[in-house]
Amino acid sequence: MNPEASYRNRIADYGRILRKAPAHEAAFWDTLRKHSGVEKIQDVRDATFLSVFAPALTEYIEWVLDEAQKTGIRRLYFLARDGYLLYHLASILAAKRKLNIELRYLKVSRYALRLAEYCLNGETCLDTLCVGGIDVTFSKILKRAALTEEEIQAVAKAAGYEERIDETLSYSEICFLKGVLAQIPQALTLIRKHSLENLDQTIAYLKQEGLVDGASLAIVDSGWVGTTQQSLNNLLSQMTGRTVMLDGFYFGLYELPQNAIPDTYHAFYITPDDCRKNRYRKSRFSICMFETVCSAPAGMTVGYHMVPSSETGKNGKYEAIESNLNNPNSDQIKRFQWLIMDYAGEYAHSSFRKRKIGSGTVIEELLCKCMSTPTQKEAESFGTLLFCDDVLELRMEELAVKWGKKDLKKQWLVYRILVKTGRVKDHLPESGWPEGSIVRSTRYTGFLLWQERMYKRILAIRQAGKSV
Repeated sequence: MNPEASYRNRIADYGRILRKAPAHEAAFWDTLRKHSGVEKIQDVRDATFLSVFAPALTEYIEWVLDEAQKTGIRRLYFLARDGYLLYHLASILAAKRKLNIELRYLKVSRYALRLAEYCLNGETCLDTLCVGGIDVTFSKILKRAALTEEEIQAVAKAAGYEERIDETLSYSEICFLKGVLAQIPQALTLIRKHSLENLDQTIAYLKQEGLVDGASLAIVDSGWVGTTQQSLNNLLSQMTGRTVMLDGFYFGLYELPQNAIPDTYHAFYITPDDCRKNRYRKSRFSICMFETVCSAPAGMTVGYHMVPSSETGKNGKYEAIESNLNNPNSDQIKRFQWLIMDYAGEYAHSSFRKRKIGSGTVIEELLCKCMSTPTQKEAESFGTLLFCDDVLELRMEELAVKWGKKDLKKQWLVYRILVKTGRVKDHLPESGWPEGSIVRSTRYTGFLLWQERMYKRILAIRQAGKSV
């Protein structure tokens, strides 16, 4: 079957799934007709976003608003940048429902918050510096703490990594490096120095935005581990001199940070318990794809500074310092914003608005089909968006990079297990969306996609065993 016909069949499949949730079915078709038409689908991203991501994000925000009403929360902070589309979506739905709740968009990032937090954590700051990802190097780890090139060279010399500064490290090598850095006073001193340079401005921004003004509030984000909530708790506790425990709402949580209070972490689609008992959703979900779609046009927040008042010339307000590089997908994100706002309006006006028939199952079917078995057109369309999984966007790559024959062979399940367990020394090919990479790289996708799901299940079982 040619790619065009295959994709038309896929959209028809999405339409059949949406019949179980009439409000979403009506919103999908009405918005699609408005933007692309039904007879000729002009934009794969439009159609897939409206049929898969728009219903999923809408259900998530409906759940957040319902939970906030139940618990008496009167202010929700949507965290940059994953909360950008969610914030605009929530603004429409909350207004349509006439809810007495304040919505704010908070400009933070893992990098900015952790950078300010490191000086509060002592040696344990290495736990969030030395974490895995795609193409992690010695240099990249220390840049997470804002060290300069000269400082990185000095620490590398003390650690014996002078010749390996830009060498890609495996997960086990990153864990080993954490122990090495812990024994180098110079490294910890430099980390603390740069952290202290950012602490006061970060705390001032959070205070200015009302996070300690006594209101009943919670944060809203995409999720996965919840370390941003933990960082905010630490910084707000430092600011107030008392223990602060924010509540957080997340699309999904794979696990919780150490010493977290579970009752303050609330997940919609994937919960840590699901990761142990029901691994179906996790093995068919792509965090990187979700984050690429749910982003903001602006660059990431890298710090904060005081901006003088234009009227007095004296101290004005604190503002976020954003990266000089805008999101490389900014035009597409603006398009998604336009689509999700139109979709929300159609959904809110639907005569089926109160008939949430099987919406949870519908979201699972849609996401699993799109993320774990994409069509060639979906893989090409979404896979060519740019993505970086590090706290600093130092190297952007296609979400679903194309693999050669050698890379595809390394995706075989047994070989990957041998590499992960250290029985074979090799670096596995990385991809933000492996399923998309497989579909972009070969016509023989079925067996490789099945192996990818099995690999994710094995990792989930292994992780569950560690957390018991």
